[in-house]
Amino acid sequence: MRSQKHRSGLDYTKTVIISNMEYVESKGALLDKDEYNETIINVKRIKREALQFVEDYVVHATGKKMLQEQGLRRRYHYSPLRYFHKELKIEE
Repeated sequence: MRSQKHRSGLDYTKTVIISNMEYVESKGALLDKDEYNETIINVKRIKREALQFVEDYVVHATGKKMLQEQGLRRRYHYSPLRYFHKELKIEE
């Protein structure tokens, strides 16, 4: 199984916000079968963790609960979420 042999995983730091579903298309998508199966099995966990990742960012960016500088840098330094403040309803 590729997902176990190669220690595949998800990188929430690359999370982007898509507000227009016209930009999403699955036609022609190529997925490894066992990675697809792992995703289906873990979809609730993936959803929960991804939403928590975004929520933690929003809470910090709105000043409701500040993250420690080291944790903020580690989790969000390369995250594109800073470009989606309008979609996340974060005042600038």
